[in-house]
Amino acid sequence: EEEEVDRPEFVGEDLWDWESTGRKRRYFADDNKTSGVDPEVYQQGWVKGSGAKSSRLMFSKMVNLSFVLTVIGAVFSCFYIRMVLVSTNWAGIGETYGKLIGSMLNAGQITVMEVLYEGCAKWLNSRENHRTDTEFEDALISKIFRFTFVNSYSALFYQVFLSSAIDRGVESLECKGVECIQLLV
Repeated sequence: EEEEVDRPEFVGEDLWDWESTGRKRRYFADDNKTSGVDPEVYQQGWVKGSGAKSSRLMFSKMVNLSFVLTVIGAVFSCFYIRMVLVSTNWAGIGETYGKLIGSMLNAGQITVMEVLYEGCAKWLNSRENHRTDTEFEDALISKIFRFTFVNSYSALFYQVFLSSAIDRGVESLECKGVECIQLLV
């Protein structure tokens, strides 16, 4: 199998790769191997040593976690608004349109968060400085898949596991038996 070439965007330092090829290879410093680094590249923050790669990956994980927590909060907010509208019959439309408004807010939240996260995931991925196109694409696909899964299915998770406890007392939101399937559609 032929070795994959480095991405043109990959920034690293040429070091000897004695273990696998015995030739020089560019590395993104994750330790103190910063001797001979171009000062301009070093000041841009690409090769810092002392865990530069690890700190970028940790930053990406923290941003991903922030997005996931935002989605969970937004889903709870959508269902809370739905519950308030239905239970108080706000402005005379809550009983009729409360469920619809909650569902539309949730659909809008899914769409907006998907668009926001896709741009952020691409930025984070390029910031992580992956060596090859395969590594770059694998990391991007992994990030987007995990977020899309949480973003798309958190409302379903809420409806199946949490709504019976949280929506208790709101008669038009409670379901029994087969009626519960209608709430998932």
